[in-house]
Amino acid sequence: MKSKKIAIIIFCLAGLLIVIGIVLIIFPGNLLEREDGQNNDTNSTNSESLMYNEEYMNLHTTVENTLGLVDNNLINYYPIENFQNMSSEKKTEFLIKVLSNGQSISKTALEEEKSKYFSSDAKLIYKNFDVDDYTFNYNEETGQYTKRAQQYKNYFIESKVVDEQLTDNSWVVEKAVYFLKSTSLPDLFPQKVYTTVEDAKKDKNSIYTINNADELLSIEENYNKIKDKLTVYKYTLKKDNDIYKIQSIEKE
Repeated sequence: MKSKKIAIIIFCLAGLLIVIGIVLIIFPGNLLEREDGQNNDTNSTNSESLMYNEEYMNLHTTVENTLGLVDNNLINYYPIENFQNMSSEKKTEFLIKVLSNGQSISKTALEEEKSKYFSSDAKLIYKNFDVDDYTFNYNEETGQYTKRAQQYKNYFIESKVVDEQLTDNSWVVEKAVYFLKSTSLPDLFPQKVYTTVEDAKKDKNSIYTINNADELLSIEENYNKIKDKLTVYKYTLKKDNDIYKIQSIEKE
């Protein structure tokens, strides 16, 4: 009788050990699987974050370049209450200036460039243009603009972003704008600073002079000396087919 009891006890213990063994084998496996899943989720989140940051930075650079081109080529017309409703002549003139690095510009190139700034149904006008610093003649037969002359611009525009707000469908940027007198290398200094394009053209009423690298306005301390004298413009852009296009440029 005792031997039977002992056998039963041994059998039960053996069974218990087998169950414990199975649990110990399965449980760590599940734990590792869960931990791996958590790591995968984390890696996925990090990857999405990196992709978002890269996409944002690329988009930000595109918007900065767009505003820079607009500043350089349309500053004479600021403020612009409705950028999309500018006249066909102003739109064409702007696009010609954007593409004016080459000696000639085609009608096809202008129509393609248009979609980066204006609605797809925006109308351009094709004629000779004699504007501030360019003279372009249009050949109807070839559909080409040819650069005939270019006057020297005695200033260039600079700006500093003072505020920026991005939502799903709009991008609002506030920039303080100023003008620097052009100089020739190696005589980089002195550089005079002006608040308006008119003063820059006439070389009068400068508000600051940069005599050396220590006085550059990229240094916050120097910029703070003039910031209250600068004009601030608010640029409102809206998303259109994944491109942020300018709607208005308001004077703050």
